Amino acid sequence: MKWRETRKANGKEHYVVCNADEGEPGTFKDRMLLSDFPDLVLDGMTIAGYAIGARHGLLYRRGEYTYLWESLQGKLEDRRRRGLLGDGICAQTGFDFDIRIQLGAGAYICGEESALLESLEGERGTARGGSFKRTRGQV
Repeated sequence: MKWRETRKANGKEHYVVCNADEGEPGTFKDRMLLSDFPDLVLDGMTIAGYAIGARHGLLYRRGEYTYLWESLQGKLEDRRRRGLLGDGICAQTGFDFDIRIQLGAGAYICGEESALLESLEGERGTARGGSFKRTRGQV
């Protein structure tokens, strides 16, 4: 349902964002997934991109995991060479999708959706107000 509604959303561009910042102290699931199963994460992002009609994917990765940078960039390059990222994925005309890695700054708040989006847009990672806030009694 979420993918269907995202595909129908207004705007020309849709994005797939994978939050692998992992700000919870003592948790390492994102590190393990990116270390041991990066292709599964990238496959999932690509499938989501296809489902919602996105051309761009952003992997928001914890900045402290510097040792993962080269291996993840290598995975992205390999996928581009094999036609699994870029234009015409798997020889499907119109299925254009690529992934960029964005390093987080270690801010715990960026686990919250709107703060993550602020950070991806080059702003300080703080939660957005406005339409995300509801007062008592509103539906």
